[in-house]
Amino acid sequence: MKKIFIPLVVTSLILTSCGKQEEVAKIEQEVKNIKTETIIKKDFEEQIKLVWKVAPIMETPVSSQVSWTIKEIKAEVGKQVKIWDVLATIDLENTAFKTSMNNATNAYNNSMDSYSSTLNSIRSDLESTKIQLQNAKMNRNNTYISTDKQLEITETQLANIKKTKENTTITTEESIKSAQISVDLAFKSLANSKTNLNNFEKNSTETLKTLEDKKKGLLDTTHVTIENSLVTINSSITQADILLGVTTQNKNVNDAYEMYLWAKDSNLKVQWEALLMEAKNAYDSLQSTKDYISPSATTITIEKTIDVANKTNILYEKLISILDNSITSSTFSQAQLDAIKWSPWVSGIAGKQSSVLQIKPSLVTLENSMIDLDNSISSAKINIETTRNSLNNAIDISETQYNNAKQALTNIKAWNITQMDTISGNETLTQNQLESTLSTIKSTRDWVDNAVKIAEAQYNSTKSKLDAQESQVKAQVDSAKWGKDLAKIQLNNTLIVAPFDWVIMSRNIEIWSMASPWVAAFSIGTQENKKVKIDVSAENMMFMKFGQQVLVSRWEKTYTWTVTLMSPSIDSQTKMFKVEIWFLNNPKELMLGDFVDVILNQKKWDMKKIVVPFSAIIWGNQGEYSVFTIWTWSIAKSTQVKLWSQNSTEVEITSWLNEWDKVVITWAMSLQDWDLVKEE
Repeated sequence: MKKIFIPLVVTSLILTSCGKQEEVAKIEQEVKNIKTETIIKKDFEEQIKLVWKVAPIMETPVSSQVSWTIKEIKAEVGKQVKIWDVLATIDLENTAFKTSMNNATNAYNNSMDSYSSTLNSIRSDLESTKIQLQNAKMNRNNTYISTDKQLEITETQLANIKKTKENTTITTEESIKSAQISVDLAFKSLANSKTNLNNFEKNSTETLKTLEDKKKGLLDTTHVTIENSLVTINSSITQADILLGVTTQNKNVNDAYEMYLWAKDSNLKVQWEALLMEAKNAYDSLQSTKDYISPSATTITIEKTIDVANKTNILYEKLISILDNSITSSTFSQAQLDAIKWSPWVSGIAGKQSSVLQIKPSLVTLENSMIDLDNSISSAKINIETTRNSLNNAIDISETQYNNAKQALTNIKAWNITQMDTISGNETLTQNQLESTLSTIKSTRDWVDNAVKIAEAQYNSTKSKLDAQESQVKAQVDSAKWGKDLAKIQLNNTLIVAPFDWVIMSRNIEIWSMASPWVAAFSIGTQENKKVKIDVSAENMMFMKFGQQVLVSRWEKTYTWTVTLMSPSIDSQTKMFKVEIWFLNNPKELMLGDFVDVILNQKKWDMKKIVVPFSAIIWGNQGEYSVFTIWTWSIAKSTQVKLWSQNSTEVEITSWLNEWDKVVITWAMSLQDWDLVKEE
């Protein structure tokens, strides 16, 4: 019918043109401007438009290193940050971090005060021994002067023999009195030395007892820590056995989901069962051989406990591989698998491994504390023995001085008797008296010389002891400073900082919300390279392939991107496929977080069809449709058509149109049959 209809229309048009010249002239004057499109058969495609955001290629979460309440947020989404910029802070009031910092600062200040006090005490003690040395030297000078004078007196006695008796009596009486004073002073010095030794022995006993009590308390703490660690290890091994089902003890629990574990690689089971049995055998061996009888035995138990903890930690590191090679189902969901892997509580792999990882630092700290305490006890014993020897030497010196003083007194008394018996003697006896005086002078000078030497030895000994004491106090100051610096580092760890010079992509915290080391507070990404992550339905997924180029538009600008990642399975939550699209270039005008249109062309059929734009279709009554085609002499004529499939811009025509027909695509609604038209 279509082939018959076209000639009839042409004939009618010719007859009309011949019979009605005025009508044709009128049509020529009313030429209507239109646009046309030549029909060609082509693939019928439907454009799918997906809207998503521009994201960074590299993105990482940023979380707090401690669990506490957020106090201040200093970074917002979209902000460029520098490395180490503070993104958020936590509320430090009533926290252990601030308390530790305050305690460490107070300890440091107290150690500095103690150091200053000790220095003042050291200077005072050293000044005291220095004064004693100066007094001994002055006494020696005075003794030399005195003995010179005594010799002069004796020589005068030789010249004045008649006055010998009177002068000798006076001299010997004064000598006896002075010797008696020396005896009394020497006796007091000996008594003081013995008192100092007794006090020192008492203080030393108390010091050693305090250190031994502290050591006992540390051993008790160590035993409790080891037992708690073994409980944690046993719980971790039992939890791993529940997962692996190695022993019969937990086999009934494991049977419920054993078919899903390591399903992707069954060889893992044999490997990890061996790791579990190695950890379990080490634990059982330690339980049967642990020994707390002596500190050395406790140290061996600590090392064995650390070894079992290391084996358990290795087991838990490998457990992740088993879970990664597991499959999920309706009875064993991905959420259950993720909970087993990453739960921070004691029920999950992460929680158990975190508990096991805390065992070694605590045991190593206790072991080091025991070593430090043993060193302190040994050092204290050495210092006590050194000081005891020094005090015993002082007693020996005092006893020597006391005996010398008594001997001097005896000599003076004997000398006085001799002088009184021989006072009436001749010059020879007086000469003997002179010689005896010279001997006394020599003995006295020897005594004061020895006193100077003793004072010098005491000064040097005191200086050495005080130098050692100053070094010990200085070490305490350094230790307190180290504790203060460590507390400051721990306090700085309470800040949430940027790890890179990137852009804040998202923020998951609010002021007064709880931060956690396992929960991302921020997400930051690089602005250098960008991508688009979209969710694609299963229906549209069939039209995408890896490496496919797609169009992305933003603000009427179009870019060519490439599909670089396609998820092999549907996401359990969104029921969509995950797809990533990367730039072939990196347009600077697109910013992270911008929404863009991702356009996919969906091919409907493999054979080519006749399609026209929707703007060419004229809707008539009773569901009839038509289009205007251009005939000879630029005349528009409507043609009734049948519609079939359609997409967002075009519709398939199944009848009355042929390839290469010209179809009006603009202002079709304003046309009538036989209108004269002109293409714009």
